[in-house]
Amino acid sequence: MRSPLFKTRITEMLGIRHPILCGGMGPGLSDATYVAAVVNAGGMGFIVAAGFPDPEEFREQLRKCRQLTCGKRFGVNLYISGQAKSADRLQEQVKILAEEDVLCVETSGASPEGILPALRDAGIKVLHKVPAVRYARSAERLGVDAVIVVGNDCGGHPGTYGISSMVQAPHASKEISIPLVIGGGMGTGRQLAATLMMGRTPS
Repeated sequence: MRSPLFKTRITEMLGIRHPILCGGMGPGLSDATYVAAVVNAGGMGFIVAAGFPDPEEFREQLRKCRQLTCGKRFGVNLYISGQAKSADRLQEQVKILAEEDVLCVETSGASPEGILPALRDAGIKVLHKVPAVRYARSAERLGVDAVIVVGNDCGGHPGTYGISSMVQAPHASKEISIPLVIGGGMGTGRQLAATLMMGRTPS
């Protein structure tokens, strides 16, 4: 792999060339083909596990991504729900991630506390996604490897606070010490550069 254009704590943690993460999108969108394209371009992508509720189909997506990236490491998005049935499925997905040697997960929704021990045992990096800085502090106390703070200008589920990414970024960088990713509204080189000047990695 060529040397990274930017060196950040995130590029070093994930072994990527560009400080750009393409977070998980809706079920069926962030599949093996999409994620492999991101990884092959030097960033990090996340297969959305919720899009593949059948365990073997999920495993097949992981293996397909590994084949398309010629063995490069990639990530998986795990949505954590409070529903009992989803908890069982989540445990099964974590088991498959460990067996398939996945590099990292992007957790979102509820707290990742219940699955952190299993992910740590498997050597999987955990980046927890939160909609506000107050939750970033809580995630750091749990012991996640990095936090993704999403602003109101991100797609999907940015929370109910209505705070923009560019407001969250400088505030979050002062509040936590672990690696920080800022998500939402990043679409140009100027926006990327502005976020990097705040000391963190854009998404």
